[in-house]
Amino acid sequence: MESSALNSTVSDTTSHLDTSQDVVEAVQQLGEDTQDFFTNTWNFIQDSLPTIIQVVLVALIGLLLAKIILRLCRKGLQRSKMDKSAHHFFYSVVRGVVYIVLVLVILQTMGVEMSSIVALFSVCGVALSLAVQDSLSNVCGGVLLLISKPLELGDYVLINGVEGEVVKISLLNIKLHTVDNKAIYIPNGVVTQNTIINYSKETTRQLDLDIPIGYDDDFHKAEEIIRKTVLANPKTIPEPAPLIRIMNYGDSAILIKLRVWVSKDDLWELRYDVLEQIKDAFDREGISIPYQQVDVRMVTPSSPKVPPAKPEE
Repeated sequence: MESSALNSTVSDTTSHLDTSQDVVEAVQQLGEDTQDFFTNTWNFIQDSLPTIIQVVLVALIGLLLAKIILRLCRKGLQRSKMDKSAHHFFYSVVRGVVYIVLVLVILQTMGVEMSSIVALFSVCGVALSLAVQDSLSNVCGGVLLLISKPLELGDYVLINGVEGEVVKISLLNIKLHTVDNKAIYIPNGVVTQNTIINYSKETTRQLDLDIPIGYDDDFHKAEEIIRKTVLANPKTIPEPAPLIRIMNYGDSAILIKLRVWVSKDDLWELRYDVLEQIKDAFDREGISIPYQQVDVRMVTPSSPKVPPAKPEE
């Protein structure tokens, strides 16, 4: 019994010593690993410190040069004879190119091989071209708009059923302001693929009106009234002379065609003035402006004929 108890005590003591030794070894190993980690990190920092400093300096100097280049670009565009609608577009292109070059220089400073960079940009370019092909078509459309110049800032245009004043031409779309002050954005690809009606491209416009008079009225007198009224308005351009002739015979009126030249800025004012002044002149001179009428005739059906009765046999 005493021998068995002694053996058990010795076994427990040995097991306790083994566990304590394992803990001490684990702590020592952890300390060694931590020391190795900090040593390797410090060595890496010492080895990479010149490269890190060089990359930081290149980035800071590159950003400074990029700001200077973009500022000079903006001033150059403002002083150039280039259309103002192209300023924002070309500034965006220059800014993108400048920052792409800066990124390439930083990567090369970090030791990345140019062949890897070119391969990476090639793969990214293919992926982006497939993902944003609609946006690329809008960019190409913007370039075509700036080269061909079918519209400029301040022009009043009609595109794909939408009309308004052009207030901005960007890399991807154009911005229109409608007469009721709504902002409408149309992608450049849609603009180049549709008919563009530019009401502001020419300095003069032709006002085209159809003026009805009654069949019982003197059309010679009506034409003379229209001519005097139009030529008396200071917004009218007298040469070439206005065209005032019978255009058609309508269902309830004779249609007199009026075509007169006017400055593009006075078109709508002259239209309103002419319509009001012609109505006043017609009322004074007894010329009627007919409206749509329908004559209805009531026909009373005749009594049905009754066949004579057959004589009785």
